[in-house]
Amino acid sequence: MKKLSLFGLFWLLFALNAQAQGEAANWYFGDRAGLNFNTSPPTPLTDGALETLEGCATISDSAGNLLFYTNGTLVWNRDHQVMPNGTGLLGEDTSTQSAIIVPNPQQANIYYIFTVDGLFPGENDPAALRGLNYSTVDMNLDGGLGDVVAAEKNINLLPTNSEKITAVRNADCESIWVITHFVDRFYAYDVSGAGVNTTPVESLVEPEVPLIGYRDNALGYLKSSPDGSKLAIAHATLNENPASDAGSPGALLVYDFDTATGVASGGLDLDVNGNSPYGVEFSPDSNLVYTCAGVYDTDGFAFGEVYQFDLSATDPSATRTVLSTNDNSTGALQLGIDGRIYRVILNQDSLDIINDPNTAGTGANYQRAAVSLGGRTGNFGLPPFIQSLFLNTVDIIQNGESATTLNLCEGDSFTLVAPDIPGATYVWTRDEVLLPESDFDLVVSTAGVYRVEIDPMNGECPIIGQANVIINPLPEAFDSLLTQCDADGNNDGFSVFNLTEAIPDLTGGIAGLDVSFHQTLLQAENNESPLPETAYANLSNPQTIFARVFDQAGCASIAQLELVVAGEQIDDVFLSQCDDATEDGITSFDLGEAAAIILDGLPADLSLSFYANLEDVLAETNPIPTSYTNQQAYQQTVYARLEQDNTCFGIARIFLEVYELPNIVTQDEALYCLNSFPDTITLEVGPIIDNDSPLEAYSYLWSTGEITSTIAINEVGVYFVDIINPEGCSKRRTITVVGSRPATIESIEVTDLTETNTLIVNVSGPGEYEYALNDPTGPYQLENTFTNVRPGVYTVYVRDRLGCGISEEVVSVLGYPNYFTPNGDGINDFWQVLGVRPDFESQAQIYIYDRYGKMLKRLNPLSPGWDGIYNGNPMPSSDYWFRVIFEDGRELRSHFSLVR
Repeated sequence: MKKLSLFGLFWLLFALNAQAQGEAANWYFGDRAGLNFNTSPPTPLTDGALETLEGCATISDSAGNLLFYTNGTLVWNRDHQVMPNGTGLLGEDTSTQSAIIVPNPQQANIYYIFTVDGLFPGENDPAALRGLNYSTVDMNLDGGLGDVVAAEKNINLLPTNSEKITAVRNADCESIWVITHFVDRFYAYDVSGAGVNTTPVESLVEPEVPLIGYRDNALGYLKSSPDGSKLAIAHATLNENPASDAGSPGALLVYDFDTATGVASGGLDLDVNGNSPYGVEFSPDSNLVYTCAGVYDTDGFAFGEVYQFDLSATDPSATRTVLSTNDNSTGALQLGIDGRIYRVILNQDSLDIINDPNTAGTGANYQRAAVSLGGRTGNFGLPPFIQSLFLNTVDIIQNGESATTLNLCEGDSFTLVAPDIPGATYVWTRDEVLLPESDFDLVVSTAGVYRVEIDPMNGECPIIGQANVIINPLPEAFDSLLTQCDADGNNDGFSVFNLTEAIPDLTGGIAGLDVSFHQTLLQAENNESPLPETAYANLSNPQTIFARVFDQAGCASIAQLELVVAGEQIDDVFLSQCDDATEDGITSFDLGEAAAIILDGLPADLSLSFYANLEDVLAETNPIPTSYTNQQAYQQTVYARLEQDNTCFGIARIFLEVYELPNIVTQDEALYCLNSFPDTITLEVGPIIDNDSPLEAYSYLWSTGEITSTIAINEVGVYFVDIINPEGCSKRRTITVVGSRPATIESIEVTDLTETNTLIVNVSGPGEYEYALNDPTGPYQLENTFTNVRPGVYTVYVRDRLGCGISEEVVSVLGYPNYFTPNGDGINDFWQVLGVRPDFESQAQIYIYDRYGKMLKRLNPLSPGWDGIYNGNPMPSSDYWFRVIFEDGRELRSHFSLVR
């Protein structure tokens, strides 16, 4: 390095635009995505105008303030407007690294945008490329917003190109190398205070990247290591197929680079397992290299992986560690000023992070979706920067919040600390004015841009540290009074305060301020032991506590808050309500009734609000509506708070009680036998269950207008009675009186003289009936049909099922026995036609014949029958014939057996 006296080093600060990490503080990429690294973790930026598939570049000033950004064809200023001459640059947003921005080392207002073109899908002829070009941006133009200098736009440096470009500081510490690659050589261009040296340093290297299939062969990133000693290059493919097979294996190579001469040499081919590397990055200490590779199968792209290689190992390929796999895409890797490596994935609304990139193996701590993009999404690219920014700059703030910006409060001081390097010299400036301090640390208490340049006195370039110190004014805080009511009824001067009620007075109503509360002044000053904000119980009456009023920058002022327990004693109010139909002790109350009682006779300027519990009424949280449904069954206490000029005037208790409804049987049924009219039956209110009050304490109102506990009725219908308990709560009992009467037997259909005689009883009447034969006590059946009825005389009984009486009728079923045994035992001694009675078929003609047709007997239908005697002589056992002529005109001929 060029050795300088301390005086010379000071003036070099003004001659060189010495790079600091703040230049890499803002990133714009993807679909209008961005990150700001002035905070830790970085903050999403959603104000960008850039939309790019791959290439992009961003530059900020040394204090971390955005200057401009580009996609390689358009240039946007810090207001996100396209610069007046910022169109038509010869990069391409589908180029891997379409651009990189490099400042003039000695002219603070001059920047150079280096662009590399890219082929479109289907193009494979490098002759179609527009090469490597640069354009000059003068930040003094367009009112300080910057513009592309028309005379220095798209100046060609190389007629054809790959999609790769990187930059690193020259060993002389006074210029910057801009490096690209094409086919089989590197081209290094020196950028100094004099501008861009258009004559490159060329380095012939292996392998030779085929021109055939160059659409894909050109893809992939080029990066210098932060110390400038190495170059890592990703060739997505080394394809010799003009059909452009994107799945062909690629290569990741690491070359030595001499920052003094610009010469690249060597070429270590790292094993990427036959995959297609794309993104490349070095660890901050330059010992590890990372790549993001695409894995392809017969169907095309399968997934992305991230590999780490240890360049300090004897066989770096053998150290390949897979940090991430099965990712949606390949993508860029980019080192941030926070020392972490960021990885973009197509269409993902966050970036992955390698948290500890100096650590070999999985200890590098790969973290998926680690930083949000605030709803924006990335694609394939991230903005590249001068790689030495990440080595030759140091964080002199070291507060874990920002490496570039330090927010202090009025009256505060802070110590900026640079590395304590034995033998090094330190030059401090504020706003480019030399400061007398020359140690490794500096106490600051005024605003400005502080820079330190450290000469390690070892032949290396100076190390730069910078801090943009902002002094924020203290917010105003106003001493205030907060009055609370004594709500526990013992009037002892102790209560619970909602301290947030005092915030408008403490802050003067200024928006954006926060407040914490503390027991003592020392605790408030040190921001220690904050008090509960919404439920603080005072320790004395009155009591003074301390409020710390602070803004978003963390600047604070202290005010006193006096707590006073006062207020009027307000009489309790009782509201009662009958339960509703659900009978669960829960119903709706109109708290407005309580409000009218409470406010009666009090000042007119009071405001009143209701709360469900004591804690809420004291904290003034969770107010309840005037139309309120109790939450505790049957009994609950709620509270009314009265305010006057935002001060508690008093608190009233409101006792809510829900009365139970009479516990009765609500539905019943009664019977009135219509045949008993005009007799009456009695309807009763019924039993009142679990009744603590005598029946006399209840009142009644029947639908008939009567008010007694019973009524007498002789008409069917629906009757109801409202039963009202002593609390005035009523419940209705409904009694349905149904009518019935005995059945009228309209007819009995007889089917007789068969093997299966039947009776069908036809009745009319309003009731439901059941049927029996011969016995009025039953058994009864619901069906009106009797089957298999034996011949004979029957009494049919029809009974009303509700008990209103029995109807009966005698009926005959005609038939005859098949045999008889006239042996004098009293059983079957006679043969006779059955079912005849004096008023039914008593005139029927019955003739008995022997087998030869001789008439033996003419029977009287009402007699016992034939005894088997003919002319005084018993007839022998045999079959005998008979003929019956019935009164209804029917005639029956058949036979029977005499058995002796």
